[in-house]
Amino acid sequence: MTSYRKVGSIKNLEIVSVCNLACPYCPARLQGEHREVGLMTDEVFDRSMYWLSRFVKAGTQRELNLFGVGEPLLHPKVVQFAAAARRIIPGYLSARGVTLRMNTNGILLTEQILRDLFSAGIDCIDLTDHDAETSMKAVRILREVTGQPLPSQALGTKWGYSRDAITNPNNWGGLIDWTPSVQYERYICPWLSGGCVMFMSNGDVTRCCQDAFSRGVLGTVWDEIDQVDHTPFIQCRTCHEDVPPGMPPWKPLSETNPHLIYPEERKEQIRRTVESSAAIEGVRVPKIKEKEKI
Repeated sequence: MTSYRKVGSIKNLEIVSVCNLACPYCPARLQGEHREVGLMTDEVFDRSMYWLSRFVKAGTQRELNLFGVGEPLLHPKVVQFAAAARRIIPGYLSARGVTLRMNTNGILLTEQILRDLFSAGIDCIDLTDHDAETSMKAVRILREVTGQPLPSQALGTKWGYSRDAITNPNNWGGLIDWTPSVQYERYICPWLSGGCVMFMSNGDVTRCCQDAFSRGVLGTVWDEIDQVDHTPFIQCRTCHEDVPPGMPPWKPLSETNPHLIYPEERKEQIRRTVESSAAIEGVRVPKIKEKEKI
């Protein structure tokens, strides 16, 4: 039987959980109704770097993406955060696939920001196309700065491009209604099989990059997160990826990880995160609804 894996890798570091778009195929426009959203604070980021260092030293850290469910270029400290992560992830690990990358919709991308990100140590920028004119301008900048004429997902390339809502559509584990069926081959969830998690902007740690409604939280950055079992959650039932064969089925968090605690620092952190979201120009944050139990 496949057992649960312990948490051992930060796959996504969600430095921003709001977006300057409201695409119908993305739950970012709705997630403020279900969880605290905004900009990651220095306290949460510093604690995230503590865990990144632990995982790198343990040899379990894999690719790190400074991206979650939101637009990372909205964060005024995105370059500083990239540089801090690069200091912890040695450059030689990039050749082994432990890369530092970032997704963006390209709206705020400029030549200067791109150069600053590469100077800070970002290995690859992944452009997600949501608007033809915006993406055309972003592609021109990426070509000029990197000297790479075409996008690629190969290791060692500087930029990639996707329009997954068209070419690889899915319903975010049932959070939205965008496509009637998954149009590509199903595969085993690499997050469950690899012990990967997303550190959310408010300090929560979730099982999945598509957990926009915060239903799969395993703990917080202040917990001993490397001692936590990485388990399936309710969203796995409606996901386009499969739970590893033989892995025990979904159970309430209180049963799989009953030792988790939520200290007072987290309550204060949530307050600051919510306040910081109000300062982002042009981003509307909906009122939070009563949270659905995981």
